[in-house]
Amino acid sequence: MTIARDKPRRRSYQFSISTLLVVMTLICMGLSPFSLKYLRSRNEHARAEQIYRAGGRTELGENGLYLVAVHWASRSATDDDLALLEGLIDLKTLTLACPKHHR
Repeated sequence: MTIARDKPRRRSYQFSISTLLVVMTLICMGLSPFSLKYLRSRNEHARAEQIYRAGGRTELGENGLYLVAVHWASRSATDDDLALLEGLIDLKTLTLACPKHHR
């Protein structure tokens, strides 16, 4: 009597948890500059919307990611409105034509 044997199954590639941790850490470190660029762009687009609602105009750079110009010609501007300009590091042109400034 002969016994039919199934073909031996191939073993799938095995790895340890520590290897998985190292690989995932390297992937995350490699992608972090892209996420920082995305978050900064998203923040500046939100500021552009707030500046527009407060009476200003904005221009984006060639790549469309960051604000490079702000033109503010409203009847008045408050300190809170002008605080939106803080942190715009790629800003090349700033035009303020606000006759009244309110604190």
